Amino acid sequence: MANKIDRRQMLLGTAALGTTPLWMSNLAFAQSGDTLYMRMLEEMKAFDPPFSVGESDTWVIKTVHSGLIDNKTGNEWDWELLLAESIEQTDETTVTFKLREGLQWSNGYGEVTAEDVKYSYERYRDEDLAAPNAVSWAPLDHVEVTGTYTGIIHLKESFSGLFSYLLPRDPGSIICKKAWEEAGGAPGLEVPAGHGPYQIVEYRPGDRIIFEPSPVWSGEEPAFKRVEMLPITDTKAAENAVLSGDLDWAIVSISAVPSMQEGLPDNLALDIRSTPNFIWIGSNMNNPDLADERVRKAIHMAIDRETVLEGAYFGVMEPSYGVAAKGAPGYMDSPPVERDVEGPRRFWKKPAPPASACASTCRQSPTRSPPPRSCRPTSPRSESTSRSTSTRPAPSGACPKRWARTCSSSSPSGRWCPPT
Repeated sequence: MANKIDRRQMLLGTAALGTTPLWMSNLAFAQSGDTLYMRMLEEMKAFDPPFSVGESDTWVIKTVHSGLIDNKTGNEWDWELLLAESIEQTDETTVTFKLREGLQWSNGYGEVTAEDVKYSYERYRDEDLAAPNAVSWAPLDHVEVTGTYTGIIHLKESFSGLFSYLLPRDPGSIICKKAWEEAGGAPGLEVPAGHGPYQIVEYRPGDRIIFEPSPVWSGEEPAFKRVEMLPITDTKAAENAVLSGDLDWAIVSISAVPSMQEGLPDNLALDIRSTPNFIWIGSNMNNPDLADERVRKAIHMAIDRETVLEGAYFGVMEPSYGVAAKGAPGYMDSPPVERDVEGPRRFWKKPAPPASACASTCRQSPTRSPPPRSCRPTSPRSESTSRSTSTRPAPSGACPKRWARTCSSSSPSGRWCPPT
């Protein structure tokens, strides 16, 4: 391919470009070359923010649209102003903002105003739109326009992800009210107007999307004169394309990282980043065997996180102790319960019935099972039923699971005990 990046080409390992638009510094360190060829994880589903359903949608939306704020580049989860001149959360449910003046929409649609912000965010709540990403703005009550460039975002309740997720990612993208209304409210796979660093100049479904710098962009100059995003669902094929020089940028699989860490061509670099995604193992609370908190705690204490990560993720990943990514608000740097395989013995011992309480007779009970953890008194009717049921001598050793142990004592009321 012509105009390839010939120095410091970047192969990104485990990152979320969805939080990092193409004009930012993480791609800008390439020293030469006019065109960036990069992998998309899948075919585009939407250019319209409320219809975004995948990372590739997010990447494209963040490339042609902008929000009030954006994520900072690097490894720290922080934000910075983008289209907003100022923004302030005055209380738990109120955010005031002021747009930068003079921002223009592409294709001659005029100036970006607070009415566009109101339209962009409240549109998610339009039931007739039936947008798959509508839940993103579920915390929103309404946006109040207080001036041409000023407004107030009113929430129904406090939402901790407002500045870390909603406003800097695709749900926070501002679209042109006039352009969208002229397109019938849902333009599909078209962008009638935008204010992002790039604009789409050609879309070839199933093949690629081609971007060039937008003439109305008011931010930092884009790093490349042309960007081509190619949908490649096969991760191995994407890795081979980068190694062969057909791609400049791709997310690679975890399994490929160890070999790449051992050595890459001089014109490639591997960059491993933390992401807001997480993989977790949880307890099925509908399972009666896990109803006891002590059982769940014992399982938690037995898990060897380091061994799991080494075996499943080739030692590349770090253990996580909560859903927040490293550097993000709420991040936990230590587990709430340390690994201790002997620990459960100290805080929980399963009680056993006294030996004198049970007789060594087992009977078959096809229609009724004894309680799993405790014995209960046997009523006279139950005793009568027990006597009328055919009994068998107890087999040597413990009773089979299909047998219930009949317990009696010198006390008039016998007890049912669980099988052992």
